[in-house]
Amino acid sequence: MPGAPNEFVVIRNGQEIAPSDTPGKVSGFRLATGDIVSMRTSGGGGYGDPLERDPALVLKDVRQGYLSVERAEEAFGTVIRGGKLDAAATQRLRDTARGQRHSLRVVRPPKALPAGGRQWCALAPTTLGALSLRDREACELADPAGPSLRIWVTTDPSLAPDSVALDGLARSVLSVKDGDVVALRRLTIAGVA
Repeated sequence: MPGAPNEFVVIRNGQEIAPSDTPGKVSGFRLATGDIVSMRTSGGGGYGDPLERDPALVLKDVRQGYLSVERAEEAFGTVIRGGKLDAAATQRLRDTARGQRHSLRVVRPPKALPAGGRQWCALAPTTLGALSLRDREACELADPAGPSLRIWVTTDPSLAPDSVALDGLARSVLSVKDGDVVALRRLTIAGVA
């Protein structure tokens, strides 16, 4: 799973405000008297597929207080009831989670991707809709054999469904070429949409 990015939050009158649409990058945001600025530093991510982690090790993490029972189920597909591993429920949950993953075939962009400080990919509008994503939303592309890449999505109606258009930098980071398959994961980061 991805690590948490750097993030700046302003707390004004008890409410959190995202001063920028890009976590970790803020300029020109006017502070008011009494505002609190919270700077949250990046956190470490994990390596490998969380659904492949040995459920007994996940149970051990829960017992040692590294994970809650809820997080073990949500992130690792490991069901723990009464302090014990429920192997059958864990298998069912992991099978369901694997079935909900979205694999996309890498293609070259038919037109230039947006420029700027973000890395972009393009999806067909039907793929964007099928994945319940919005145009310009932050996601993560993962290659099972290597690192993941935080990326923002845009649409291109000329693309085939279930394909993702990546430029040279994204291909290099992911070590992929045309026809390779990558997994798209939605991010849930405060302030990023």
